[in-house]
Amino acid sequence: MTTSLEIPPAGVPSGTADVPVLDLDVLVVPDGTGYRTRVSLRTPRGEQTANRAFVPPLTPEVLAAFADELDAARQQTRPGPRPALAARTEALGRALFDALFATDARDLLVTARNLAAERGGALRVRLQLDQAPEVAALPWELLLHGSNFLVHTAGVYVVRYADATEPVGPAPLGDRLRILVVAASPTDRTPLDVDREYAALQDAVAPLGDAVHLHRLEQPTLDGLQAALKKEQWHVLHFVGHGGAGAQGGVVTLEWADRTAHVVDADTFANHLVAAPWLRVAVLNGCSTGEVTTQEPQSGTAHALVRAGVPVAVAMQYPVTDHAAHRVAAALYESLAAGSSVEQAVSAARHVLIAGPEWVTPVLYTRTSPQVFATPPPPPVPVVPPRDRVPEGVVPPPDLLQPRWWAVREVAAWTDGPSSLLLLTGVTGAGTSVLAGWLAGAGTGFAGPDAPAEAALLEDVRSRWSAVHVVRESGSGASVDPRAVVSSLAEQLAVTVPGWQPPRADAAGPYGLAHLPVADLSEVLLGRPWRAVLADAPGTTVRVLVDGVDAGGIEPVLTLAGLPGVRVLVATSDPAVAAAAQHHDAARLDLGTDARRVLVDADLQAYLRRRLAPAGRGDDVVDALVERVDGSFLLARNAAEQLLAHPDLALDALVLPAQAEASSGVALRTILEQAYGDTLTEQWATAVEPVLGHLAVARGPVPLPALVRWLDSTLPRVAATVGSLAGLVVADGDGCRLAHSTLGATLRAPQTEANNLNLHRVDAPAAHERVVAATVALTPEDLARPDDVGASYGLVHAPGHLAELPPDPRLLAELTERALQPDWVAALVASVHDPLLVGRPYRDLVALHLGGADGRDAVERVVRFLGSSDVPLLRGAVFDVLAAYVEKDATAATTFLVRLAVGDSPELQRIALHATCLLPAAAQADAFIGVVTHPAATDAHADAAAFALYSNGTADPLRLIEDVLTRIAAGVRLVPPTPRTRRIFDFFSQVTVTNYVNDCADDEVVRVTSGLWHGMLVDRIGVTRPVWGPLVQRLVVRGYVATKVSRRVLRLFTPPGDPDGPVELGGGLPEAPSARRAVAALDPATDLGPLVDDLRALLRSDTTMFRVLAALVVATHDVQDPEGADALADRLLVDADARTRRALLVAHSVVAPGPPAGWLPLLQRLTATVTAVEHDDHPAAGPLGGRHLVFVPLALACASTGTPMDVLDPWLRPDADEGWRYCCLRGLGAVGLYHPDPVLTTLERLDREDVLPLADAVPALSLMAGLHPMRTRTWLLRAGRRDVLDDVFGRADPPESREHLELLGMYNAAVHACVTSPRVRERVVAGTFAAFLDSRTQGAWSRRFSGAGVRLLREGGWQIRTWNA
Repeated sequence: MTTSLEIPPAGVPSGTADVPVLDLDVLVVPDGTGYRTRVSLRTPRGEQTANRAFVPPLTPEVLAAFADELDAARQQTRPGPRPALAARTEALGRALFDALFATDARDLLVTARNLAAERGGALRVRLQLDQAPEVAALPWELLLHGSNFLVHTAGVYVVRYADATEPVGPAPLGDRLRILVVAASPTDRTPLDVDREYAALQDAVAPLGDAVHLHRLEQPTLDGLQAALKKEQWHVLHFVGHGGAGAQGGVVTLEWADRTAHVVDADTFANHLVAAPWLRVAVLNGCSTGEVTTQEPQSGTAHALVRAGVPVAVAMQYPVTDHAAHRVAAALYESLAAGSSVEQAVSAARHVLIAGPEWVTPVLYTRTSPQVFATPPPPPVPVVPPRDRVPEGVVPPPDLLQPRWWAVREVAAWTDGPSSLLLLTGVTGAGTSVLAGWLAGAGTGFAGPDAPAEAALLEDVRSRWSAVHVVRESGSGASVDPRAVVSSLAEQLAVTVPGWQPPRADAAGPYGLAHLPVADLSEVLLGRPWRAVLADAPGTTVRVLVDGVDAGGIEPVLTLAGLPGVRVLVATSDPAVAAAAQHHDAARLDLGTDARRVLVDADLQAYLRRRLAPAGRGDDVVDALVERVDGSFLLARNAAEQLLAHPDLALDALVLPAQAEASSGVALRTILEQAYGDTLTEQWATAVEPVLGHLAVARGPVPLPALVRWLDSTLPRVAATVGSLAGLVVADGDGCRLAHSTLGATLRAPQTEANNLNLHRVDAPAAHERVVAATVALTPEDLARPDDVGASYGLVHAPGHLAELPPDPRLLAELTERALQPDWVAALVASVHDPLLVGRPYRDLVALHLGGADGRDAVERVVRFLGSSDVPLLRGAVFDVLAAYVEKDATAATTFLVRLAVGDSPELQRIALHATCLLPAAAQADAFIGVVTHPAATDAHADAAAFALYSNGTADPLRLIEDVLTRIAAGVRLVPPTPRTRRIFDFFSQVTVTNYVNDCADDEVVRVTSGLWHGMLVDRIGVTRPVWGPLVQRLVVRGYVATKVSRRVLRLFTPPGDPDGPVELGGGLPEAPSARRAVAALDPATDLGPLVDDLRALLRSDTTMFRVLAALVVATHDVQDPEGADALADRLLVDADARTRRALLVAHSVVAPGPPAGWLPLLQRLTATVTAVEHDDHPAAGPLGGRHLVFVPLALACASTGTPMDVLDPWLRPDADEGWRYCCLRGLGAVGLYHPDPVLTTLERLDREDVLPLADAVPALSLMAGLHPMRTRTWLLRAGRRDVLDDVFGRADPPESREHLELLGMYNAAVHACVTSPRVRERVVAGTFAAFLDSRTQGAWSRRFSGAGVRLLREGGWQIRTWNA
């Protein structure tokens, strides 16, 4: 179990009151002269506890000295770092943490955090200190582990929990948070400027507007308080005044009627507050109102309020400055009014003080659940049918609309035709949007002789749409945001398509949808749900209508149209859209063709005749206008409006616009003029241009706090500016961005469309500079709370913005240095929830360095930093960086990868070997050869390189293997013998053997392998040469190569953990006679009837080799005669024990070409039989050394035959046996070594259907990642599952993956040989088992079966392909 608390668990949301909260209770009680702690965690599976003695780690003198340091820091007039105080704070926090959370308690804390994260919730640490006054007086808010204070850790809350059992329900919040302020400054006490305090509090909450109602009690007396609490309902009492700790506990100081001090004890004060039915929170801004006395801790002011029934009290355990108190109040009330839990609200309040020492002061006491206020449920979202989603104004009113019945007929015919895509096209102004809106559902029916039939057809077309997205064709010119189109279509399809399941909240990673590329967003929101619908209901059809997308946004729409069962109508006036869609075999309804132009002109004629009838214009004018407007309804409308406005206007005096092309510049100018009017010039430079400038160069959504920081402004000012730009800027929970893709270019362009000076051009370089400068200037305090200051954008994109500026080596070096600091990395990983973005800043930095003189050194430093990171996600990001290096300089990148692959770090070695797939094909071969022949390389390096080459993932892996091995064989020199030569032989034999045994049914693999061995043995080392040949055969082929291969075979049959342990030979074992008879049965022509008892004895044997022999016999006969497999299994299962059943099942693990389809029922039956008993963790006498292979045959059969793997669901459901579930997952992982795509598809389906969360599939994914790290990583990144990605690569064990590959491959080759090659069966397979029975030593056994292979190879002219002749 990991106990690191440095990086908060992924997936923990914040800021909402309805997240699930898990409680970890910490109880401290007296124990003789000392104390004991009991840390407990309750889950549905029971309670876990940790108990130990406890000694308070801080003395009163230490606490007093700390309080004095805080007081001195508060009185400093100049802000700045206080290293001594910071060091003291950390020392105290670490001492408190180590004393409370030692050993098992610390592990329990981590368990609780992980459980909370898995549930998508938070953890609340409830300190129950009522019985331990001395302990309660300690500043527990300082709890520190590593470099993170728990109160500043995402998803973790530390609260003082009163020992009170009466439940308190949430109070109705209504439309605002109601706060009663009691501000007292008695005349006989140190005067407090309570008027200024209240005014400052009003200013602090003013930006919250109507969300908060603040009221001050006129007479701060006890009677006045009682009257106010009875008169109105209040949610919060906010006390400003003197407080302290008296002899009997906490007190607050109110006033008598004469304004002298009225010291009220905490119990009396609490009794008055409890009488108020809605009051849930008391905020005490009196000095030291959070202290408890060492005599009666429950009498401390805040604590006593909670003990007496007030659900929550927020108090100060040290004196606070006015400024700090105001900021705390504003943050607290803003969060509560927004519906946050009280724990989240107090965390937000602490964060505003994090830059100074006063964050330690607020203390939260509670006795209830986090949700103290019940926010009214949101009103139900009305379900808007697709036909009603056409914006008002798109389709003209009935008196002006000219129906196009001919278009209705064509669209109706298309809906049932063969084409999945219909393009409705025309020039700008031809009315494509109007026609699309009318077809979608806008507009009413019409009178006329054809109306009944045509209207019915139109209604039929309208009723068929499952989703529509139509925009106004108004000349504003702003293109449609493709993200909005995708989201709108997904929202509608979720309502209109039966069985449509919207993606889970974490389908693209927490908060990750905003940063997904449009194509990936379309896949998450549309592609996956639709494929799931088709899986459950094949033949389902949907029809979608989309209008207004430009060439930059059409791709997701075309992708949607390419899905089976989806029909899309795209209306557009953009020729580029039409050109892109033509590649998808689209049908076309073009309003500009000659045939349809006649119809369009007829429609224009009818429209103009109707419009101009009041002006008395005749058909001659209408006909002339139809010719002039050239098919454009926009120009026709313009002409009609001019003629109606000027009845005497002559037709030849009519001036029409030169073109009706819409432009984003028009939209920009129109919206700015509407928003600012005459003040635009004044507001442009000071407020508007800086905001638009940043959004025009933004590389993703920009958090509002980031804009505030870059512009050195305030949140209200920036928010007001963004709000005034509603038509140009989209602001939502993801951040701020321009509403349309074309606006950025418009704002950056030096000239308008008319070649005039662009008066609204933004200063792009200045925006880039501000982003980079602000990011480099991030302080440790900023990085500790990156979301609060909007740092996430700069952490990801600052290098990209730097790339847009003139080269600045100093700034680049500074930014690189910062990006390699631990606090920077922690902030990046904590705040950037989209795993696709985590590697981007480092890739951009590498691209910048590659353009400079120190490029290679800097790049290699970044790679080493990321590759050695203890954050798995960053280790994965190193591939992004290496991809940039390869793109810039493939030769240098190749050399670097070779150095990494033979370096000291095993993790960097793995990364380097698998990153070779990023190289061009020729360079990949150079990299593998470079690793194996490198002077620093070892046998282990060659072994790792061999498996990386086998699983390289290129488009043509066999060609790469042939190229690498042919070239490396050319460098073999036997004289003098060197370690380099041995490594080459090891590498060569490992690659070829692995490739052959796993794909021996593939003729091309056999041909290539045979040619490689013939080239090595005959052409390179001369095994056929006189005199020299026999010597080479004895010393090299038999003495080294064959011996190495045989040792690898032997290692497969030793117990796990003891790879070099002895193998007990079989000649003297009781099963030896049965084994001798079974060896002959390796011939599939043998009658197994007389040997059934022998096979049973071997299947239940303790000896692995005997079980393997029996399995081979069974598999060979079942492959040769699939129809007889059931009968043979039935005979062997008579009186079979668990081991026999398991071995019989595993016998059918045939990799290539895969189990026959006829085996599926048998394998399902055997799997059910084996798993009917409790899982026994596979003892060493299990199928093969305790490996989890039970589910491999059934999963292999499904993958090989294309059968859905849902037959495995019963063993993967939540109620399944945990041992069998783990075994099934490991089996899926083993099959994924050969068939990754079916396994990944199955895991995705299981996650989507809530059968098995992807986080629980790590045992399978980690096994796959050991051999296919790039493919597994890419798949998880595409799914946005950063949490799973971290866990998978934390557990990946490449040697274990290789072991599974070798084991299954050797078994597969033996089965294949027994069925297809009598010579190999008799000489090698049967000979191996015969030698196992006859040999006296392990060495002799090894020499016999390795020698048999060499003799067979020699007899075949050193050609492997002759074995099957």
